[in-house]
Amino acid sequence: MGKGLAKNFLFLLANNVLSPVFSMALVLAISRLKGVEMLGKYSLMMTVFTVGQSCAPLGLTVIITREVAKARHLAGHYFSNACALTGGLIALALLALMPAVWVFLGEPEMRIAICLTLLSLLPSIVMGYGEGVVLAFGHAGDFVAVAIAENIARAGVGTLLVFLGFGLPALAWSLLALRVLAGIVLVIVLWNRGVGLGARFDRGLWRELLAQVPIVGTTPIVYQIYNRSDVLLLTWLGSWRDVGLYSTGLRLVDIARTLPAAYSRALYPILSRLYGQRAGEFAAVAQQSVRQCVLMVTPVTVLMSGLAPLVVTRLYGPDAAEGAATLAILSWSLIPLAVGCVLTQVLLAAGRQAIDLRMNVVNAVVCILANALLIPRLGATGAAIAMLGSISIFAALQYAWLRRHAFDPEILQYLAKVVAATVGSAVVMAGLLKTNAFAAIMAGLATYATAALVAGLVTRRDLDALRARIGSAGARHLWGVR
Repeated sequence: MGKGLAKNFLFLLANNVLSPVFSMALVLAISRLKGVEMLGKYSLMMTVFTVGQSCAPLGLTVIITREVAKARHLAGHYFSNACALTGGLIALALLALMPAVWVFLGEPEMRIAICLTLLSLLPSIVMGYGEGVVLAFGHAGDFVAVAIAENIARAGVGTLLVFLGFGLPALAWSLLALRVLAGIVLVIVLWNRGVGLGARFDRGLWRELLAQVPIVGTTPIVYQIYNRSDVLLLTWLGSWRDVGLYSTGLRLVDIARTLPAAYSRALYPILSRLYGQRAGEFAAVAQQSVRQCVLMVTPVTVLMSGLAPLVVTRLYGPDAAEGAATLAILSWSLIPLAVGCVLTQVLLAAGRQAIDLRMNVVNAVVCILANALLIPRLGATGAAIAMLGSISIFAALQYAWLRRHAFDPEILQYLAKVVAATVGSAVVMAGLLKTNAFAAIMAGLATYATAALVAGLVTRRDLDALRARIGSAGARHLWGVR
C-alpha cells in the first residue's frame, strides 16, 4: 500500500504543483505588463476553465477509477462509453450556455474568451476519464506527463502572446487548441497501455452511469460553485481590481492546495480496494492519512501567513500590496482543506456519494451567503474570510457524520495542537520578517518542528518510517538495490 500510494501521490503532486507554477509566468506577465484589472479578467476566464474541466466528466471519473481498479479489463469499455455519453450531454449544455454568455457579458473580448473557454469542456471529458483509468492502473505518471506538457505549452504560448500585445481572445484560442492536442495525446497513451477504444455501445452501462450522474455529477458542480464563488461574486459585487487583488493570494494558495488534493486522489484507489474487505484496515488507513495530510500542509501555512507581505509585493509589485491580507487568510484554509480532501475520498470509497453531495450543498449555501455579506464590506479580504469559514464548516460536517455513522477519524485529539503550533510559528516568522527574511523563515520552521515534536504530533515511529523510506529510495536509485 505504501509504495503504491507514494508513487501515485508524487506523480499527481508533480502535476498539481508544476502546472500552476508554470502558469505563474503568464500571471506575472499579465500583472506586470497589463495591470491588476487585466489580471482580474484573466482570473475569471481561468475560473471558468477550472470549473468546467472539473465538472465536464459529470463526476463519473470516481466511478470509473473505482470499477477499473477492481476489473482492469473493463477499462476501454468504461472509457469509451463514458466519453460518448458525457460528450453528448455536454454538447447539449453548450448550446444553452454559449448564447447566454453572449447576452449577459457586455465586453466583446470577454464574450469571445469565455465562449472559447467553454468549448474546452469537450476535450476535458477525455482528459478527466483518461486520468481516472491510468490512476486505477497505478500509472498516474502517464497522465501527469501529458498534463505537465500541456501546462508548460499553455504558459509559454500565453506569455509570448502577452508580450506581443495580444489580449484575452488570443489566450483563449491557445488554451482551446492545446487542450484538444492534450486529449489526442492521452488517447494514444491509453491505446499503448492496452486500453481498447473501440468498445461497443452498452445500453446497460449507459443507464448505470446516468443513474449515478444526479449524485456524483452534481457533487463537483456544487463543489466548484463554492470553491470559485469567491471570484464570481467578486466580479459581480466588487471591481476588477478586487478580483485581481484576491487572485494574487489565491494563485499561491492554489499551488499549496495541490498537496492535499494529490495525496487524497492517490489514496482513493487504495481505500476503494480495502472497503468491504478489510474494515479495520480501511479505518486505520483513513485515520493515518488524515493526520499525515494535515501535517503535510501546516508548514506551508506557516510560510504563507508569515511571509505574506513580502511574497505579494516581490511577485506582483507594490500595486498589489493589499493582496497580502488575502494570502495570509487563505493560507489557513489549507488545514481544514486537508481534512476535507481525505474524508471526501473515504466517503466516495464507501459508496456514500449522496452524503458527500449533501455536505457540499450545505457548504455552497454557506459560502455564497458569507461572500454576499462580506464582499461589499471588505472586498477581497471578505471573500478570503468567507472561504476559510466555509471550508472549516465542510470539514466539521464530514467529521461529525463519519464519527456518528462509521468510525472516529480521530482528528480532534491532535488538531488543536496543530493549530497552536502553526499560530506560534507564524507569529515568530512575521515578527522577524522586518529584521531578516532568511532568519524569519528559519526561526518559524524551527519553532514549528520543535512544537510538533514536543506535542507528539510527529512520533518516533513516523521518523523511523521516513528514515527507512529515504534509505530504501537511496539504495534503489544510487546502488541499484531492489
